[in-house]
Amino acid sequence: ILNLPALKILSRKHDKAVAIRKRYTKKEVKRLLKSAGFSEIYVNYRLPWLVFIIFLKKIIEKFSNNDDIKSDLNKLPNFLNKIFIIFNKIDNKLIIKKIPQLVGSSILAIAVK
Repeated sequence: ILNLPALKILSRKHDKAVAIRKRYTKKEVKRLLKSAGFSEIYVNYRLPWLVFIIFLKKIIEKFSNNDDIKSDLNKLPNFLNKIFIIFNKIDNKLIIKKIPQLVGSSILAIAVK
């Protein structure tokens, strides 16, 4: 079971701060798992709703004068956290039903050796 960062276009200072070296596509992950001898491979994007938020943060970061390399994860206000929990529950239901996502901020991969 893997949870990997997705989509190079979402790379930002946060990635450097938390030592993310690479962001992947579903196609890349499938190819890597197959070449390593894994089978029964399931790969799907996760958290598609976060793509817009991360991309927006990346644009804002680009135009800010702050050169600090640090994670942008912070404790959220309760109401916003509750909304994100609902989105995550919906995302988990889509994963259980194996409904393909077109994009996502991360990739879930499940494979058997």
